Amino acid sequence: MIRLRSFLAAGLLGAVCLLPACGDETAEAPRATAVQAARSTPISADYVGLVAPEVLPLPDAEQLATLRAQHAAGVGVLRQTFRWDEIEPSKGRWAWGMHDQLVGNAARAGITILPIVFQVRPDQAAAAKPGVKVTATTTMPPKDPAVFAGFATELVKRYGPGGTFWAEHPDIPERPVHSWQVWNEPNLKAYWGGRPNDREYGRLLVVTAKAIRAADPKAEIVTGGLPQSKQGISIKDYIHLLAKSAPKGTFDTLAIHPYGRTADTVITGAAHAREWLDREGLTSVNLWITEFGWATGGPKSPFTVGPKRQARQVTEVLDRSAALRTDLRLRGVIYYSWRDVPPYEGGRDFWGLHTGLNTLEGEAKPALQAFTDEIAALRDR
Repeated sequence: MIRLRSFLAAGLLGAVCLLPACGDETAEAPRATAVQAARSTPISADYVGLVAPEVLPLPDAEQLATLRAQHAAGVGVLRQTFRWDEIEPSKGRWAWGMHDQLVGNAARAGITILPIVFQVRPDQAAAAKPGVKVTATTTMPPKDPAVFAGFATELVKRYGPGGTFWAEHPDIPERPVHSWQVWNEPNLKAYWGGRPNDREYGRLLVVTAKAIRAADPKAEIVTGGLPQSKQGISIKDYIHLLAKSAPKGTFDTLAIHPYGRTADTVITGAAHAREWLDREGLTSVNLWITEFGWATGGPKSPFTVGPKRQARQVTEVLDRSAALRTDLRLRGVIYYSWRDVPPYEGGRDFWGLHTGLNTLEGEAKPALQAFTDEIAALRDR
C-alpha cells in the first residue's frame, strides 16, 4: 500500500549519518558524540505512542482497562481521530460523549491524547472537482477552512488547558491536550478529494493553526502525517510545496508515516524528511513519526512479516530512533497498532488490519513484549 523510495544522500544508510562530510573522520566524531549522548539520555514519557482506533467505541470499563494495559506497556500518547462529523453531526448539535469518555479514561490511565482533527460535517464537504474520480470512501476536504477551524477551536476549548471537560470532571486527573494534528495524510488522493492539493491544505493549516493558538497560545501544531505512496504526492515534493503554501511558523512539527519493508527503511525515511525540511529552511520544525508498523497476517504485502520479525523490527525502530532523536529533531514515534481488527464490510482485507501488537482475539504477539521491554530499557538510563 505504501512504498518508500530507496535513497542515498550524505551516507544515510545503516548508521544513518546526518553530516555532509560523513566520510571525513573529523566530521564523524561530533555525530557519534551526539548519538552517544542520546543513547545515554532516557526518553520522555510521551516519546512512544500508539494508534488504536478500536479503543474509542469500547464500553467504559473495558476501555479503561485497555488504556491501562497500554500504559503498562510503555505507551505515553494515544493518537486518535476526532472526527468532525461524529462530534458535531449537524450545525450546533454536539455529541461529546464518546470522546469525553476516551479523554477521561486516558487521563486516568496516564496517557495523553494526540487528536487528529479530521473529516468534515456533512454540509461542509467540498464538492468534487470536475474530472476527478471520487468514490464512497474518498475523504473530501472542507469547503470553508474557517468553519473547520471553528470546530478545532471548540476541541481546544473542551480538552485543552482550562477546558470545559476538565472543569466538569474535577475527579479526573487533569491531562489537557497540547498537541493537535491537522488532518490525516493530506498528500494522498484518498484523503483529499481524489487529488491532493498543497495550496488548499496549506490554507487549511494556516487558518486552523491560527484558531488553535488563539485558544491555546502554547499549543503544538502538527501536520497531517505524510506517507510515501504512488497514490499521491511524494513526501519530498509535498514538503517542498508546503514550505511555500504555509508560511514559516505555521506548524511546529511535521508528521510522517514512513512505512517500509524493514526498520532501516523507516529510519532512513525519517532521515530523508529531516534533510528535506532543512533544505527548505525549516530547521526548527520538529519531526514526528505518527505511524509505522508491520503486519503478521492478512494478504501478502511488502509490510507483512512473521511475528518474530515484527518484534525485531519494532525493537530496532524504537532503539535507533531514540539514538538519533537529537540529530533528527524527532518528537517521538507512534506504532500502528495495538490490536488486529477484522476485515472491512464485504470481507475486504489488507495488511494494515494485521499490524497489532495483539491478535484479533486479544492474545499478545511477541512484539508486545519486545515493545514493552525496549521502552523500559530506553527509559531506564
